[in-house]
Amino acid sequence: SYNIMMKAQREMGRLDAAWETLEELRHKGFEPDVVSFNTLVDACCKGQQPDRAKALIHEMQDRGIPVTHHTL
Repeated sequence: SYNIMMKAQREMGRLDAAWETLEELRHKGFEPDVVSFNTLVDACCKGQQPDRAKALIHEMQDRGIPVTHHTL
């Protein structure tokens, strides 16, 4: 699944690849879920990109996806 791919990319420190996977997911007509967002927020934090993490959290809120303790 896309979430597994993003998680693996996060673990390898490949934040750009994780973002590309998110874009591929959307391009194929799928929408990211809470797991997708949480994985990318974590990747952004580990990759020292807090602005990207904040943008993802705002997108989650705009889409009505719950921000939980797993997100933060």
